[in-house]
Amino acid sequence: NVSWSGLFFIVDSSVFVLLIFMMMFIYGMVLVSEKNFSLLMLSGVLITICLFFFMASNMLMLYMFFELSMFPILIMILGYGSQIEKVNSSYYLLFYAAICSFPFLFIYYKSSFMFTVCYFDFVMTWEMFFILSLSFMMKFPVYFLHLWLPKAHVEAPTTASMLLAGLLLKLGTAGYLRILGSMNFVHSNFWIIVSLLGMVLASFACVFQSDAKSLAAYSSVTHMSFLLLSMIYIMMSSKISGLMMMLAHGYTSTLMFYFIGEFYPTSSTR
Repeated sequence: NVSWSGLFFIVDSSVFVLLIFMMMFIYGMVLVSEKNFSLLMLSGVLITICLFFFMASNMLMLYMFFELSMFPILIMILGYGSQIEKVNSSYYLLFYAAICSFPFLFIYYKSSFMFTVCYFDFVMTWEMFFILSLSFMMKFPVYFLHLWLPKAHVEAPTTASMLLAGLLLKLGTAGYLRILGSMNFVHSNFWIIVSLLGMVLASFACVFQSDAKSLAAYSSVTHMSFLLLSMIYIMMSSKISGLMMMLAHGYTSTLMFYFIGEFYPTSSTR
């Protein structure tokens, strides 16, 4: 007999509490800037899904809300994007999500004892940890799994861009914090190299962007690579600095996309 009380819990970590506060700030920004009622409703749905994600005590619920968060953003891009390339960017988003996230279910199926834990902290092989990381890495996003992000940002309306940069990328980082305990048992050199490469390559990509939204998207990839590098060194100081980076990126990127959205109607160019 499984009760609903086992599926959620009041978040036990200051990280998730502060992320929920940040989520409220982002929703406030959306309420201030957006006049379209349908977009406000979709934003409310997305905020609710993210709240449940931060509060899930069960890995299956965590995965479910992680994937559900895609749909409001997809509807925003397809329904309210201004250019025809929005279909292409939605394909990118869906395929990256599917290819990176479905292996998570395989790991879950193979490890039936994971059903009720809210943090992973047991011995795993490197391959298992890599597959488990992949779904969260796509939402970071780390360089090489980032191609959907600039496309989605360029085609999305301002509200969707604010939510995507400020909130959706934090689902990847918060999910990765949940599985980070298992990293004690595997080599982390691979992720260190990926994050260092990501910081350098995404910074160079920023230099060559002509679209302000695309530039902001690549700057997010740079920030998130730096955040990953911090989190990989499993120490208390790295967790605190990672949290500070998460919050800083959440607030600044939301405001950055807000100002780009305000700038576009007056100048008709990005």
